[in-house]
Amino acid sequence: MKILKFGGSSVGSPEGIKNVIEIIQRSKEEIPVAVVSAFSGITDSLITMAQIASAGDTSYQNKLKDLYKRHKETAKHFIKDNEDRKKADKEILFLLDTLTHILEGIFLLGELLKTVKKPIKKFFFCWIH
Repeated sequence: MKILKFGGSSVGSPEGIKNVIEIIQRSKEEIPVAVVSAFSGITDSLITMAQIASAGDTSYQNKLKDLYKRHKETAKHFIKDNEDRKKADKEILFLLDTLTHILEGIFLLGELLKTVKKPIKKFFFCWIH
């Protein structure tokens, strides 16, 4: 079994993602298992949003918009078919809505409890789902 692991900086830009795709496609002798981290900076951004929300600051909402924009632009870069792009956007919006609810809960609680950290950590892995 061939396992390829790509960190966040490997998928931090459309060029990096294209390179990762090419590496995977070149692995013809054996179909690889690819483990891909979140885009560069995304994990830190999720943690920062949770911390901002727990401080009672609504500016986490602007970071959510930036997160959506980054994922939508990346999808636009790679998905040329309009219908497929709409499906991808719908999935991105679904995941963003889930994250929004988690952050709203943190905002309302006014603190980042251990019980709230678990769904956020889980969300890291679900984001690219």
